[in-house]
Amino acid sequence: MLKPIIAALTKSLGLAALLACLVSLRAYGDVGVILNETLNESVARVTGSVHTAVYFSRICPDSPVKLRLCRPDENGSVMSNYINLGEDERFEWNIAPFNLYVYGVEDPADRPVFGTEKIKSVLEERYRQQSLAAYCTVKDCLQGDKAEWREMVGANMIRSMYIFVVETTLQQDEDLIAKFNALPNENHFNGMTRNCADFTKGVIDTYFPHSAHRDVINDFGMTSPKAVARTFSHYAQNHPESNFRVLHFSQLPGTIKRSTEPRSGTEQLFRSKKLLIPMVILADHELPIVAAAYLITGRFNPEHEFEQHATVEPAQLNDSTRLQKTNRAASPSGALDPVEVRAREEIVGAPGEWENIARHLARWWAKPFKTN
Repeated sequence: MLKPIIAALTKSLGLAALLACLVSLRAYGDVGVILNETLNESVARVTGSVHTAVYFSRICPDSPVKLRLCRPDENGSVMSNYINLGEDERFEWNIAPFNLYVYGVEDPADRPVFGTEKIKSVLEERYRQQSLAAYCTVKDCLQGDKAEWREMVGANMIRSMYIFVVETTLQQDEDLIAKFNALPNENHFNGMTRNCADFTKGVIDTYFPHSAHRDVINDFGMTSPKAVARTFSHYAQNHPESNFRVLHFSQLPGTIKRSTEPRSGTEQLFRSKKLLIPMVILADHELPIVAAAYLITGRFNPEHEFEQHATVEPAQLNDSTRLQKTNRAASPSGALDPVEVRAREEIVGAPGEWENIARHLARWWAKPFKTN
């Protein structure tokens, strides 16, 4: 049925136009909550606070502060909100190409395999010249370490990250583009009521109302990145049609300090050695309440979510030859498609992969040690 149509299109429009048509006909894009690990800097050393952002597979930057639909050769984007991007105007958010956000380069084949501050600085300056030249001219933006646009270049040099992904329709993506291009992009950041997690929650709720929530109990009234990731994951798993998947990008090996796992408020109090002793001394009556709140309502392990819902990288997620839906509920038999099984087996961290590693280790450990 499609062959005559494709032949006609090829003849009349040419190959480039055909590819554009095929991409525009794709029914689904993706949106995802990015949960970054903590950098262990400043107040984060005590609070365990982390950062969150939004991943799109079909929305790309028309500029760092304007959105459009992606072209066929583009691989999505990341929209992020910070206390201070450091640019000439106080923008609430910037959007960067996905590959630049994660790897620092346009083509993943050119990505660094070792992370250092010097390499990251070179990639930041290259991005500033190519994309931020009109938005970053003041001294603090050009030279200041506090200009947080820098965190949007080569992010996996400084931290590991998880992305919790679901499908979107073309209409949903177009509605979001229209909404954010029409709204004033003005920074009103407030750590208590309008932080990066509130921003991500607002974007996700534009697609799926009430799908992401704050955790009043475990985060003491604030919205935390981990609460947004947890509640959105629960929402997605309760809606099998969303085709929920999880990606994991490990921090590059290198000389940059290692990031650490993200935590909610009560989790940090419960698990941090720095805070446990002061809590025992000063708040011994409150400590059992904190522990109970975390153990009963606040537990969420991103790594476990990845093991259960691992998927391929966004380059393949955004390809017109997408893998079939992976959710077991999509099939009456509950069996995964053979192509998806093979894809999962190639990802270290998928459930089968962990089982195979465990079996190999068990057999190796059972062998007697030989000594000369």
